[in-house]
Amino acid sequence: MSSKKKSILAIVVIISLILIILAGYTFSKYFSSVTGTATAEIATWSFKANAGKENSTLSDIKLKPTNGTKIAPGTSGEFQIKVDSIGSDVDVNYRVQISQEKLPANMKFNIKGETQTFSTMEALANSKLTGTLDSSNNQQTTYTIEWNWPYTTPGSEANTTLDSNDMDALEIPSSELGFKIEVIGEQKQ
Repeated sequence: MSSKKKSILAIVVIISLILIILAGYTFSKYFSSVTGTATAEIATWSFKANAGKENSTLSDIKLKPTNGTKIAPGTSGEFQIKVDSIGSDVDVNYRVQISQEKLPANMKFNIKGETQTFSTMEALANSKLTGTLDSSNNQQTTYTIEWNWPYTTPGSEANTTLDSNDMDALEIPSSELGFKIEVIGEQKQ
């Protein structure tokens, strides 16, 4: 073998050794993989509304006079509406809706302790029976609603048309006298 061939063979062997060392180095580097899982905890939702007592329902609301069982001109009474979000992890906006209201024309409603009166239960609900229950505190509110059915309409004389309409209200079957109530709770955004 000529020295030129030996030199080329030596160079090829050296290049081969260098390539083998480099290839070995690339396969010998450290490698790690770490895996895990992501989890989420869902916020709890809780909203209840009742007639003021723990196991009562909204259908338990009765317009009964303070002394007696049946309403008539000159009687008054009260009932409660309680909204509750105890156990909820989110704030709750609520509102009370009144529909199908069939009551005497001069019956008045107000929230106990307040002087502002309303001529319909629907007007009271739209104005005062809304709010937010904060998930960190104040998770329940109880409204005591007072009602009054006067003998005569204040500012009018007895036997006027408005007061005679009270008798029309009494001609409605007892099963239809009253109103429909719905309490709606929604997550505050």
